[in-house]
Amino acid sequence: MTWTSTVPDTICALAKACQAAPELQGVRVYDGPVVDGSRPREALTVGFTGDDTTAAEGQMTREGLTVTRSTEQYTIQCAAAVLNGNTAAVAAVRKRVFELLTAVGAVLAGDPRLGGAVMSAQIGAWTLTLPQTSSGVAATLIKAGYRASALKGGIVEWLEAKLPTETKDAPKQAPPEPGALKG
Repeated sequence: MTWTSTVPDTICALAKACQAAPELQGVRVYDGPVVDGSRPREALTVGFTGDDTTAAEGQMTREGLTVTRSTEQYTIQCAAAVLNGNTAAVAAVRKRVFELLTAVGAVLAGDPRLGGAVMSAQIGAWTLTLPQTSSGVAATLIKAGYRASALKGGIVEWLEAKLPTETKDAPKQAPPEPGALKG
């Protein structure tokens, strides 16, 4: 039997499963880097995080005295991001990005073999970030196993990754009430 990796088929299977999932209806799911210039409010990328060019990391091991690959374990780097134009919407954005994570978890629970591409797939470790951007708060998850991401580098990395933005006026502080500043 010829040696081969399951990574390419698994990335395709994961992207297709997420694209077809009713729980992710309305969420833009990308296979790899965003190349179409669209700027969705909610996005999921498979095999790309925006903060790194690594699509997957893994290792091959041989069991016993065999000369062929016996076990392949890897993490596919992915990203889930939600942007809300309201800087006060932290709780709502945080909740929504975890709803996306839950939806991907449901996809994997429904078919942990991803149509036979792998023996088992699951969500691994993740990190939540909530950067304030010029377009509002952005909730992101950086995960391993299926890695979800936000841009730790702030608006500069957000723009470089071509994630959605919109301009708005900065909040203005109301003037103090007459006599409020007296000692």
